[in-house]
Amino acid sequence: LIAGIASGTATGTLGAYVNELSPPHMRNILGLGLQISTTIGILVPAITFFFANTSSGWRYLAAFPCILGALFLLLAPSMCVESPAWLLQKGRREEAKQVIARLYGEENVHTVLSWLESSSKSDEAEQGMMDVAPAAKESMFAPRYRLQLAGAILLSCAQQLSGINAVFYYSGSIFKDAGISDSRIGTLVIDFINIFPAFFTGVLAIRFGNRNMILWGLAGMVVMSIGMTVAFVVDVSALSIVFTALYVIVFGVTLGPLVWVMTADMFPDSIRASASSVCIAINWLCNLIVGVAYPYLADALNDFAFLPFVVLLALFFLLALKLVPETSGKSAEEIQAEYDSRREKICLVVAASIENCASIEQCGALMEASSPLPLDSESGYAQVAATPKSASSTLPAALDVHAPIRPRWVLYANVLVSLLQPLQYGWSTTQLNLTTFNSEAECDAQPVVAGTCLMFPGHSKAEWTIAVSAWIVGGMIGALVCGKFSDLYGRKPIMMTNCVFMIAGAIVQASASGVWMFIGGRVVSGIASGGATGVIPGFISEISPPHLRNSLGVGFQIAITLGNLLVAITFFFADTKSGWRFIAGFPVALAVLFLAVAPFVVVESPTWLLMAGRPSQAERELARLFGEENVHLAKTWIKQTQPSPERVDADSRLEDLGLAAPLGPQTPQKPAKPSLTKLFSPLLLRQLLTAIGVAGAQQLTGINAVFFYSSTLFEQAGIADDRIGIVAVNFVNVLPTMFCGMLATRLGNQRLILFGLAGMFISAIGITVSLVAGVPSLAIVFTACYVATFGSSLGSLAWVVMADLFPDDVRAMGNSVCVGCSWLFNLAVGLAYPYIAAALGDYSFTPFMGTVALSFVFVYMAVPDTSGKTMQEIQEAFIARRSAKA
Repeated sequence: LIAGIASGTATGTLGAYVNELSPPHMRNILGLGLQISTTIGILVPAITFFFANTSSGWRYLAAFPCILGALFLLLAPSMCVESPAWLLQKGRREEAKQVIARLYGEENVHTVLSWLESSSKSDEAEQGMMDVAPAAKESMFAPRYRLQLAGAILLSCAQQLSGINAVFYYSGSIFKDAGISDSRIGTLVIDFINIFPAFFTGVLAIRFGNRNMILWGLAGMVVMSIGMTVAFVVDVSALSIVFTALYVIVFGVTLGPLVWVMTADMFPDSIRASASSVCIAINWLCNLIVGVAYPYLADALNDFAFLPFVVLLALFFLLALKLVPETSGKSAEEIQAEYDSRREKICLVVAASIENCASIEQCGALMEASSPLPLDSESGYAQVAATPKSASSTLPAALDVHAPIRPRWVLYANVLVSLLQPLQYGWSTTQLNLTTFNSEAECDAQPVVAGTCLMFPGHSKAEWTIAVSAWIVGGMIGALVCGKFSDLYGRKPIMMTNCVFMIAGAIVQASASGVWMFIGGRVVSGIASGGATGVIPGFISEISPPHLRNSLGVGFQIAITLGNLLVAITFFFADTKSGWRFIAGFPVALAVLFLAVAPFVVVESPTWLLMAGRPSQAERELARLFGEENVHLAKTWIKQTQPSPERVDADSRLEDLGLAAPLGPQTPQKPAKPSLTKLFSPLLLRQLLTAIGVAGAQQLTGINAVFFYSSTLFEQAGIADDRIGIVAVNFVNVLPTMFCGMLATRLGNQRLILFGLAGMFISAIGITVSLVAGVPSLAIVFTACYVATFGSSLGSLAWVVMADLFPDDVRAMGNSVCVGCSWLFNLAVGLAYPYIAAALGDYSFTPFMGTVALSFVFVYMAVPDTSGKTMQEIQEAFIARRSAKA
């Protein structure tokens, strides 16, 4: 009870405290710390359950908060400040200024005061505030605050009555039905999934707004609740795990963290503490109601236990649509002004109906005269300008080439359609990763037991190894060959041709009567996968504007990880004697869909058309992608034609790369003819070696070894069904990739890759220590961290960076060579790692610590940041490096 009082006080106070200290443009990011620290606090005890499950261990768990309290008492007197908003309310203006100076510096005191005080106050009134007593305390229940209070209470109720605690309550049964006997594993998995999304909420909320995030979260949770109910009714435990995980993720990235932020945002300084306290108390009351009532509800409704939450979530969505305003990036005054305008609009209608005004027009005139802010004639809302998020946002763009434009839907459609092909890559990667398809002991048995060794019963280990590796060999062939043909015939025809290989490979595999026929089909499918990796990253790079190249480019890795995950899910349905044939044949559907849509949607690369001497066609394609009015700007991304005088020397070198127009009168140019000679010339050798190094870092840092070893880890941790482990690892792989583009735009490609490599290094150490110590459950946590850091950095960005490093006329060929090397590295790891694992035992990840460390040094020293830069700027950076060493 006493610990609960402490928790309630923390949730009721800290959200408002952080809100009052933070500038408007950072309120979201800093405010989310409350939810992040809460989820970390949930995860840490779940980990300790593996060590402290003894007769006295619970005492140590119960006493641990003493350390947190003592640490706070030790640091707070010297580091924590009093809220400047509270000091101003108490009339202690000089103290407030001193606190603001500590937080922001003396030069920013006036600016910060403008966030905390009404901008309409005169200098004389501000001076007078120093000598007068604090104003009488306002009531949170006053009429002017009822809308704010209703919205905040709505959010507090929605956070708890949405069913998130019921999900945590029910997860143990779900995982038990799926074959996970140790309840600690299920708890740990759910807690880990709960913590990770909150780290991305700040970036997403700044981009899309708090209100939109809340609405999307509620809508997503409605869909997941329906999915969970359907999974329970049809009794597919694996599907229920997927929907449970998605439910927790949607909550963790939206409603979970943002409620604390928005509850504090909605109230003015004078009542924020008391109003937040009331709302958080209601939040705890709703938590209690769910905790007490849900077990009885689950017993009564059985498989339909989540239907009440579907209804509640839908109701909360409709109410939030009406009652919750946008608070992201706005000052407290702007938020209150919006509420005032809403209240005045309501009063306007009511007043006219009860004859307080002769007409609505008369009421509107009176309100406009008395309103501190102008009212919009159509909506009746106050016209409020959002607070700038940063000083730089108000400055005009220095260069036209970087001016962002809004592409047409055709650009996004091109990217989505082209991503059907890397989906086949991901599908083929995991296609054979199921023990019922191949278990050495079961396949060597004489006779083979029915229901085991489902694919070609009795096949040998050597035959299976060749079947797995044949796809990689085909990928090498496809990657190396596609570049030359892509430069000769264009990107679109090669993508269309690639679909023919997808169809042929899938048909051969699905209809194979023997293992060697199946191997032949794997080679053909590998050629299609290699062709996709060699052409599509470059195609997306060539049609994307610089400011969207990261966000769209990482779609390639997202498609791969989705392919991995989807085929892993099918293992729960298709692990039958003929099920593997449907899995093998599915890429036919992807190829047919591409061939049906591409002729009408997919454009030819404007870059290739310009290189081929077809400028009029290039302009038509650019007009389709960006609109007629943006054709000239789009051409500057491909080829800047107005070099400044001080860059003449650099431009002379860029002419050799086919990037800059020569100075002086121009004559019609012949189509560029890319060649291996040019690719390996001194002008491009550094770019080529850098791109090959990135490809090597992607494969040689051990990600495929992690996938190879994951099923063993899950088996040691008590998960009998290896399909659960496969789905879990692939799910952790796909989620971080979704946020990679946004993070790369914010941090830069190079920095994000470096952060990822650092995380992978720490995770590799953790995996090794866990295996040596014999704690497989901890190894699962570090494996998940390894996969998550890879997916959010190197896994996604390697494809983007490799395409970015080459100039237009050799991009396809350069990409082809690098992706061919990537497949070669993939093959080397696939063939060598089983022997390394057998030789080193629990220390099998130590070689990858070395490759990760070398990759970190290589990226830091050799890989430039390509995020948001034009192709010409990237090549100029390489020229500058070469000139500096000359």
